[in-house]
Amino acid sequence: MRDIQTVTEKWRFHCLCCLHAWEDLYEVRHCGHATAWQLGGLPAQPPWADPICPECHSLRVKAITAGLMAHPGPT
Repeated sequence: MRDIQTVTEKWRFHCLCCLHAWEDLYEVRHCGHATAWQLGGLPAQPPWADPICPECHSLRVKAITAGLMAHPGPT
Protein backbone atom coordinates (compact mmCIF):
# COMPACT_ATOMS: atom_id res chain seq x y z
CA MET A 1 0.00 0.00 0.00
CA ARG A 2 1.30 3.45 -0.88
CA ASP A 3 1.26 6.35 1.51
CA ILE A 4 -0.77 9.37 0.52
CA GLN A 5 0.76 12.70 1.43
CA THR A 6 -1.65 15.62 1.63
CA VAL A 7 -0.54 19.24 1.63
CA THR A 8 -2.37 22.54 1.37
CA GLU A 9 -0.89 25.09 -1.00
CA LYS A 10 -1.80 28.75 -1.16
CA TRP A 11 -1.71 30.21 -4.67
CA ARG A 12 -1.91 33.87 -5.65
CA PHE A 13 -3.40 34.96 -8.94
CA HIS A 14 -3.01 38.24 -10.78
CA CYS A 15 -5.06 39.18 -13.86
CA LEU A 16 -2.98 40.97 -16.47
CA CYS A 17 -6.09 42.54 -18.03
CA CYS A 18 -8.06 44.08 -15.16
CA LEU A 19 -5.32 43.83 -12.47
CA HIS A 20 -7.61 41.90 -10.11
CA ALA A 21 -5.68 39.83 -7.54
CA TRP A 22 -6.89 36.93 -5.40
CA GLU A 23 -5.74 33.83 -3.51
CA ASP A 24 -7.00 30.25 -3.34
CA LEU A 25 -6.10 27.30 -1.13
CA TYR A 26 -5.59 24.02 -2.97
CA GLU A 27 -5.37 20.62 -1.32
CA VAL A 28 -2.83 18.42 -3.07
CA ARG A 29 -2.65 14.66 -2.61
CA HIS A 30 0.50 12.85 -3.68
CA CYS A 31 0.56 9.07 -4.04
CA GLY A 32 3.63 7.73 -5.79
CA HIS A 33 3.81 9.46 -9.16
CA ALA A 34 0.14 10.51 -9.10
CA THR A 35 -1.05 13.92 -7.93
CA ALA A 36 -4.65 15.00 -7.34
CA TRP A 37 -5.70 18.63 -6.82
CA GLN A 38 -8.80 19.87 -5.00
CA LEU A 39 -10.24 23.36 -4.62
CA GLY A 40 -13.04 23.87 -2.14
CA GLY A 41 -13.32 20.11 -1.65
CA LEU A 42 -13.92 19.46 -5.36
CA PRO A 43 -11.53 17.96 -7.92
CA ALA A 44 -9.65 20.71 -9.76
CA GLN A 45 -7.00 21.31 -12.37
CA PRO A 46 -3.61 22.46 -11.07
CA PRO A 47 -3.64 26.21 -10.38
CA TRP A 48 -1.32 26.98 -13.30
CA ALA A 49 -3.58 25.21 -15.83
CA ASP A 50 -5.57 27.98 -17.52
CA PRO A 51 -6.76 30.05 -14.55
CA ILE A 52 -9.61 32.45 -15.36
CA CYS A 53 -10.09 35.85 -13.76
CA PRO A 54 -13.33 35.88 -11.71
CA GLU A 55 -13.81 39.59 -12.47
CA CYS A 56 -13.25 39.99 -16.23
CA HIS A 57 -13.05 36.30 -17.27
CA SER A 58 -9.69 36.83 -18.95
CA LEU A 59 -7.29 33.94 -19.45
CA ARG A 60 -4.32 36.30 -19.06
CA VAL A 61 -3.71 35.33 -15.42
CA LYS A 62 -0.45 34.68 -13.62
CA ALA A 63 -0.46 32.00 -10.92
CA ILE A 64 2.25 32.14 -8.26
CA THR A 65 2.65 29.75 -5.35
CA ALA A 66 2.41 31.62 -2.07
CA GLY A 67 3.14 28.92 0.45
CA LEU A 68 2.84 25.37 1.61
CA MET A 69 1.28 23.99 4.77
CA ALA A 70 1.87 20.28 5.44
CA HIS A 71 -0.85 18.16 7.02
CA PRO A 72 0.27 15.87 9.84
CA GLY A 73 0.32 12.19 8.94
CA PRO A 74 -1.16 10.28 6.01
CA THR A 75 -4.83 10.64 5.07
